Amino acid sequence: MLSISRFCSGWLLTLSLLIAAPTPTQAGESDETLTVGIFAYRPADQMASMWEPTARHVESVLKNRRVELRILNQQEMAAAIGQGELDVAFTNPTHYIRLRAANRLSGAVATQVTIENGVAVSELGGVVIRRKDRADINTLTDLRGKRVGIPGREYLGGYVAQAALLKERGIPLSAIDFVALGNPHDKVIEAVIHGQVDAGFVRTGILEALRSQGSRVTDQLEVVEPQSFAGFPFATTTPLYPEWAVVAMPHLDDNTARRLAAALLTMEHTDPAARAAGIYGFTIPENYRPVEEAMVALRAPPFEMAPEVSTGEFVEQHQLIFLAVSSALLVLVSGGIVFVTLNRRLSASKAQTEELNQQFQSLSDSVPGVIYQYTLRPDGTSHFPWSSGKMKDIYGCTPEEVQNDATAVFAVIHPDDMPHVRQTITESANRLSVWHSTYRVNHPVHGVLWMEGSASPSRQNDGSITWHGFIRDITDIQQARESLKLAAEVLAATTDGVVILDREARVESVNPAFERLTGFSNASLLGSSLDTLSAAGAALVPLTDQPWRGDRRWQTASGKVIPVLVSISPVVNEAGGLVHHVVIANDITALKARQDELDRMANYDLLTGLPNRRMLTDRLEQAVAHARRTGEKLAIAMLDLDGFKPVNDRYGHEAGDLLLAEVARRLLAAMRTEDTVARLGGDEFTLVFRNAQGQAAFERILDTVHQPVQLPYGKVQVSASMGVSYLNTKDPLTGEQLMRQADLALYQSKQAGRNRYTVFQ
Repeated sequence: MLSISRFCSGWLLTLSLLIAAPTPTQAGESDETLTVGIFAYRPADQMASMWEPTARHVESVLKNRRVELRILNQQEMAAAIGQGELDVAFTNPTHYIRLRAANRLSGAVATQVTIENGVAVSELGGVVIRRKDRADINTLTDLRGKRVGIPGREYLGGYVAQAALLKERGIPLSAIDFVALGNPHDKVIEAVIHGQVDAGFVRTGILEALRSQGSRVTDQLEVVEPQSFAGFPFATTTPLYPEWAVVAMPHLDDNTARRLAAALLTMEHTDPAARAAGIYGFTIPENYRPVEEAMVALRAPPFEMAPEVSTGEFVEQHQLIFLAVSSALLVLVSGGIVFVTLNRRLSASKAQTEELNQQFQSLSDSVPGVIYQYTLRPDGTSHFPWSSGKMKDIYGCTPEEVQNDATAVFAVIHPDDMPHVRQTITESANRLSVWHSTYRVNHPVHGVLWMEGSASPSRQNDGSITWHGFIRDITDIQQARESLKLAAEVLAATTDGVVILDREARVESVNPAFERLTGFSNASLLGSSLDTLSAAGAALVPLTDQPWRGDRRWQTASGKVIPVLVSISPVVNEAGGLVHHVVIANDITALKARQDELDRMANYDLLTGLPNRRMLTDRLEQAVAHARRTGEKLAIAMLDLDGFKPVNDRYGHEAGDLLLAEVARRLLAAMRTEDTVARLGGDEFTLVFRNAQGQAAFERILDTVHQPVQLPYGKVQVSASMGVSYLNTKDPLTGEQLMRQADLALYQSKQAGRNRYTVFQ
């Protein structure tokens, strides 16, 4: 949240909050580009990098305007304004006063809040420094006849503030030898340290920034006539002046100007735009009249033609007789002129005040939150001397109801959050630090709402503390935060591996389950492609705007290849554009093993590991189709063991199973790799001979089966009877029909005495 700088008495006059009303020919214009000129106090590329995020932030609020930045030096900015090329200008206070005088610009739309050494301030001052060993310089008067280093005469904190104070003290600037060293202010400090100048002028915050960076240079320096101001954390010699100003050109329409002001005022210090610019944000515009008065007193451009004439100068320029005669007339005439002028100015000031009041009220009502002034009295009571109309939206009460007593506000703060709110107020009051708090409100109409507030305190002469700040409803944001927190917790707790890919298919983040699944850490995968996980370099899948689900093989960090089930879902924005892909992966190693086991059970004999009838049918049909297509010779054999039952009867079924397993092994060894051996059940086997070459293979089968088998129970010996059927490619027989023919031939072998084969005729 941005902080609002302290109001001074008559704040409605001093806050030049809104731009002047547009001319009739310009009112309502809707130029799509808002051109913003920024004073180039650093190289143009660095300035563009700093302020581009702010331009994008303003665009998000204006909606229908594109913001274009122009980085200009002071001469270029003056020329661009003169030619009507800029809609908005952002520059330092003295330059703003020069531009306003030359172009009749309106008041500032906002004042920059800087962040100096971790402290937010919207004001600056001038510091006079000397080396500690220069005991001859203790007051500003001691600067007479000395060489004083300055960055330049155009800088408020580096010259104008100090010079105006010297002139106010009656110390002639001509009695001091000023040496312009240029920016940055560090050059002045170096010159003072090395004795190149006797003293130096720098802006506030420079010394403290050097200390925070660990520099010991400031240990050798002393501030001349230091002053302190409540809530201002830096050493200063001069009074305080406002920071940089954002100024709208006269031709910019009121609606855009108000929305521009709202965009700047609602920029939080945590916003990436504020961080990029190195600032805390923006506040309602400060009173720049003191800057103008200082420049007028110094006869600085553009006020060099309005010299201040002292009595001594008047005496030197006129005769005593003329002075005596003219004095009376001059007093009378001047008095009349002054009276008329003051009367006119009073009328104009009153009209201007009313206009500013209306403009300020319009702006405050446009801001999405309440702008307020809150005072804590010494007796512990508090009230809101001023607040905008949005007070009712935030707390359910009107500004008038809390103008003298803040009880109605604290009555609706959630009881669980009240201790925290009071604690933060107390800490802010004790330290005069920026108050910031997030809490709930029991709104009488809208129920429980989340609020976020921020304000800057200052101590008053009567001992009370007054804050100026801003509070907004963040219920939607808080709900989104809680949803994101819940989603993050769910993502961290889920056992599914989850990856977020950007629109270029690069890894943005992975959850812990994904790290456990693959062995790769989030840091090692960040910015890379998931294709690196795919085994053998296979692509993940084409990433499109459609969901996808399927199996993939991934290689883990240890080199192990695992099967994974991958689901990919596209994520689109409100405009329908693809912005992310969410990848969910599960290790299906156990599932694949189970599937393989089920497949083996469905297609293979559990005892021998040979194909069963189901797989045999499939292979036989393929073999028949291939033989018909190529003309190769195909033979089918049905085989039964002779003497198997006596083994079972004598040694038991376990011995029979061992015998069948050994026979299966021997049959596999006797067959070629392209052939098939299957067990149909019991001691029945089927053999498929692809491209059969004579009948020697049948003899080899009978011989290998007839060899004795050594079992744990003793040595046994069986033989085999086999029937063979050849495929005639001219006959439309199926594999099942060939098996029946071979079975008939097997029966003939058994009838003929067993341990032989018979070919079906």
